[in-house]
Amino acid sequence: MTQSHPQTDVHSSSGVRVLQLLSVVGCALVIIGMYTIPVLRTLSSIGIGLVTLAGLGYWALTRRFAQREKWPAYAAVALLFGLQLASGLNTDRENIDQYWKGVVLQLPFVLLPLAFGILPVPSDKQRVSLLALFVCVTALSALGSTIYYLFHTAEINELYTHSKLMPTVPDHVNFSLLVALAIATGVCVWERESLKRKGITWLIAGIAFLVFFQFLLAVRSGLLAFYLLSIGYGAVLLWRRQLQKAFALAGFLLLMPLMSYFCLPTFRNKYHNTQEDAGQISQSQEANRYSLVGRVYSYQAAWAIVKDNPIWGVGKADVHKEMSQRYHQLFPQITENNYNRPHNQYLEQLVSYGSVGLVVFLLGFYYPLWWARRQWSWLLMAYYVVITVSFMVNPMLESQIGTVIPAFFLAFLLWVLPARQEGESVVIAP
Repeated sequence: MTQSHPQTDVHSSSGVRVLQLLSVVGCALVIIGMYTIPVLRTLSSIGIGLVTLAGLGYWALTRRFAQREKWPAYAAVALLFGLQLASGLNTDRENIDQYWKGVVLQLPFVLLPLAFGILPVPSDKQRVSLLALFVCVTALSALGSTIYYLFHTAEINELYTHSKLMPTVPDHVNFSLLVALAIATGVCVWERESLKRKGITWLIAGIAFLVFFQFLLAVRSGLLAFYLLSIGYGAVLLWRRQLQKAFALAGFLLLMPLMSYFCLPTFRNKYHNTQEDAGQISQSQEANRYSLVGRVYSYQAAWAIVKDNPIWGVGKADVHKEMSQRYHQLFPQITENNYNRPHNQYLEQLVSYGSVGLVVFLLGFYYPLWWARRQWSWLLMAYYVVITVSFMVNPMLESQIGTVIPAFFLAFLLWVLPARQEGESVVIAP
């Protein structure tokens, strides 16, 4: 009997290593899947499934939760799924199929916290490899869009005068935010991790290219996220008393828009298009042509719904029907194919779940940042900056990729965060 214990331990240890590897493979598939939506739409879902399987397998093998200390933060994330689930109580029968589609869409907010809350922290090598993979595939996707632009320069430059942009994978809004997050990730890895000289060279080249591409793509939300992150990084440099680097960064941030205006037609055309767009806001019929005008009137239609349903909202699955009715009543000049959901995630939640649901949403999404305040992670803060910018201008959680990005990165960054007993005053990155 005594001889069986070492053998059991060996099998258990071997099984744990296999499950850890499976979780890393799953994370890699999720990251790659973000950039293969048109051709491999299920790749991210397969990755989430593998991570979930690894987590459940680890619990079955060891009967323990390796990240028990982090469960309050993970439980808060799962509240976002709970909102969708509870909205079925406030859904019209005719939209019940749409409700269940929403439940499936929001599953990452419960599966990933559950799995990462069970699995042990990955090794430093695994963590850095996944972060480097994210930077790499973002740069490769940006390179693909850049090459396409070079072969269709005149056509794409013209698109920018009509509130349209160059093709990207995923869509340009989500992609611009991924680029901002990849730049922050690259800087964190460059500063904090031990890399070989060749690896550092490639990493710096990737960061520099992504910064250039952010201005070439010229998506307003992506540029705003980039500047907020850069200002935050500049504050860190000042706190470290690295004044030369801080002033160099400030000079770069001031000069880059000017240089982009004269050197990048996409940036210049987007600038003039934005000016023209903003000048048409008072004309509701221009929502049929201009994106900013369309957003403003989506806010007005949404707010009319909120005033009639302030406490519980109308239910997530009923938002499209309610918005269509308000557009028809308030803005008959806007054509049906230009009816939009609220272009703001907070307003979307207010319409869907009411003021009660919005409070739950804010608690669920932002509590992990408060929970992690003692182990301050610059990359976790960068994530919150980027996603908050997206929530302000985009109903991000209403699409597959828009759900996977916040659900995966929030759960993943909490996963790689040290448990609090490992150091109460540690400042880490990522």
